[in-house]
Amino acid sequence: MARELVKFIFGLGYPEIEERCDNAGSMLQLQRLVQKCLLKNEMKVTSTTSSMGDHGDNARVEQTVHRLRQHAMVILQGVEQKIGHSIPVSHPLAS
Repeated sequence: MARELVKFIFGLGYPEIEERCDNAGSMLQLQRLVQKCLLKNEMKVTSTTSSMGDHGDNARVEQTVHRLRQHAMVILQGVEQKIGHSIPVSHPLAS
């Protein structure tokens, strides 16, 4: 996941980024891995971590996940209509 995220960040072409994440262990590990790769490639990185239980800090991320989920389901429905078959969805983002 970190590798794909780093490729996406480089594809954006910005000289610096700000990482924001919550205090979940998996997110903190992902933040560290991404930051390590970016710093190795001399990109300026600022990292912020939200406070425990602060839902306001996570609102933007949760809204982004919600929007991505909606877009993914629309694309999936279009693919199903084109191929004429239902595609079973078991990925966590579609839950």
